[in-house]
Amino acid sequence: MLKKSLTALFVAGVMAFAGASASAVAATDPGEPVLTASPSPIAAGGESTLTASNLGDLETVYFDAGPGATVSVEAVPVVDGQAQTTFSSNVPGPKTATLSNGETPIASVEIQVTQGPAPAIAADPGTINTNETSTVTASFLGDIETVRFSTQAPGIVADGDVAVVNGVATTPFSATAPGTYEVSVSDGETNFLFIDIVVTGTDPGEPTLTAAPTTIAVGATSTVTAGNLSDGDTAYFSVDDSAASLSAGTAIVADGVATTAFTATRAGTYTVYLGDGETSIASVEITVTAAATVPAAPVLPATGGTVSPVILWTGLAALLAGIVAVSVAAYRRAHNR
Repeated sequence: MLKKSLTALFVAGVMAFAGASASAVAATDPGEPVLTASPSPIAAGGESTLTASNLGDLETVYFDAGPGATVSVEAVPVVDGQAQTTFSSNVPGPKTATLSNGETPIASVEIQVTQGPAPAIAADPGTINTNETSTVTASFLGDIETVRFSTQAPGIVADGDVAVVNGVATTPFSATAPGTYEVSVSDGETNFLFIDIVVTGTDPGEPTLTAAPTTIAVGATSTVTAGNLSDGDTAYFSVDDSAASLSAGTAIVADGVATTAFTATRAGTYTVYLGDGETSIASVEITVTAAATVPAAPVLPATGGTVSPVILWTGLAALLAGIVAVSVAAYRRAHNR
């Protein structure tokens, strides 16, 4: 009887040890890798978070969204046995996301993508100058594989079939003449998307900076004008010498231009700069000459006698010559001659 009791106790002890060992093994074994998606399903154009767990001692795992879908990051470091990325798709239907260790797939999950918003079209920007470019984007195209863009001449879009990638297709648009152009999208048979793009006049070109006049006397003023600018922008004016000054260092652009006034306190050649707030984009030189002097009138004899006609006419001639010389110099400065 005692022998049977001891045998029973031994068997019970062995079983208890075996159970405890199995529990310990189960506690340390993470099990097979698992890949989940939340939320699922999602609407076309929506996002779902992919979470990989039970990754054991893996350092990096790789996500693949499959055809018609994308993931935000493919190679993701493993932290505390887990890794995450974001899944998205614009194409309705079942999608299979796969997790791998870099060599072989180790888990997968199916995500149902339901019908999202209706197909849409946009142009960025919607208004351009001639020979500039707008990007036309057709989105939420579902399972359409290719589309065709079209417009009227002289508008230009991509020629032939354009591949739809993840529900989106794009084309550049430009035109060589002003007007309103309609860009349409077809599936090869029927036009189903339309958008208008406004094309204005020719590009005004590079910003300019002019001065009128470009030669002035000390203390005189020259008007500095910036052109070919965008209305509402701020023009920044500066000058390279402390002997010169501007009536305004900044000016708001109206009708494509902005102005300031230049003056200087000593003779020399000065450079006025136009900037956009970060860099200089144009410049102009202004020459400043010494202030002109008017010849003094001749002093006639202070005698009570009669003034000689020769002396009188000689004095008047000198005075007139001086006045003419000053007038000619002023005219030349005013007309840059």
